[in-house]
Amino acid sequence: MIDQSQEKPRRRKKISWQLLYILATLIVLLILGGSDAQLAALFSGGLPIQRLWLVLCALAMIGFWLFQTFSYQYIARIVEAKTSLWTSLRITLLGEYYSAITPFASGGQPMQVGYYRRYGVTAAKAAMIIAVRYVGYISAICICYIVSVAVSGARILAEFPLVFWLTAAGFLVNFASIVMVAGLLWRPSLVERAGMWVIRLWTCFKPFASKREKWEHSFRGGMQEFSLAAQCIRANPLRCLVAMAIMLISVFCMFSVAYLVYRALGLTQNHYFELFAMQLFLYLATSFAPTPGATGATEGGFYLFFAMVFPQGLLYSAMLVWRLFTYYSHLLIGGVLVVLDELLTMRRKKAAGALYTEETEAMDSTAPVQAQEDATAAPDRADAQQDADV
Repeated sequence: MIDQSQEKPRRRKKISWQLLYILATLIVLLILGGSDAQLAALFSGGLPIQRLWLVLCALAMIGFWLFQTFSYQYIARIVEAKTSLWTSLRITLLGEYYSAITPFASGGQPMQVGYYRRYGVTAAKAAMIIAVRYVGYISAICICYIVSVAVSGARILAEFPLVFWLTAAGFLVNFASIVMVAGLLWRPSLVERAGMWVIRLWTCFKPFASKREKWEHSFRGGMQEFSLAAQCIRANPLRCLVAMAIMLISVFCMFSVAYLVYRALGLTQNHYFELFAMQLFLYLATSFAPTPGATGATEGGFYLFFAMVFPQGLLYSAMLVWRLFTYYSHLLIGGVLVVLDELLTMRRKKAAGALYTEETEAMDSTAPVQAQEDATAAPDRADAQQDADV
């Protein structure tokens, strides 16, 4: 049996290695870019770049975070979870951060559930919010993919057939995940049966056998709340569509960055939807990469996809600027927020512990006085009871 106190340091150590990998990748990119005359000119100001478009890149990322925040807040209202807009913003940024530092973006949702619990939302409602958000977000991406295939699919199929079919495979995997999660939301009984099966399987092992009853009781309690939240979702399909529309706007913000970088470098030959489609195709094609944030695959994919629109001399500079906005901004903002949130939590726990100590001491100091008063009043109460009996 793994001690919980040992598990947490192991998890932190694993995340540290993932952060080290990301840092090493960034250093390699900068070293390779040192030999790129265009990149040196970009940072020295020698390369003509339109700062207004870079500001628009930053605004697009802010728009992505804000509309994601609005979607979390809106879904929380549907499932009757009490959260503030600030809480939803923190959930958004923390989710993006942990998704960026874990393979297959697998760490985002579990950490969001943990933070929701820290902020006073039950695990069942937190899981429901994140599941609905996932379905809405991936559905928005699938809708954009279908539109992009209609606009630019023929060209990409003709020039890069392997890329086109990799992207199609990514679309099918994401679409299948929507069907699976939506099915669980529609039939919570499937979740309950699967959960009970896992508990019974796990408690077959001797170290966990004594915990079966406790785990089953806790899981059934969570499932009751999960079922109630699922009923709220099923009873409000139009509100769920509104949430998906909000996420569709956030998707447009994120996948507009490639075009904004393109314009920042003074290029105008290709239209918006072409670059939007390429960034979307790149996202789907690299979603299989097992590295944190698809690092390595995304950079290589950018060279492959965007060689059609960026001149060779500007391709590396464009990739680094684009990656700075769409990936490293999540690490920077999210990392700062993680540290601040941990410090604030430690401060709150310390304050709560001090308050508990003061209350305990006050109760201990008044206990003897109260005991003396009770002892003094006891004979009087006994005499009164005898008179009443007579």
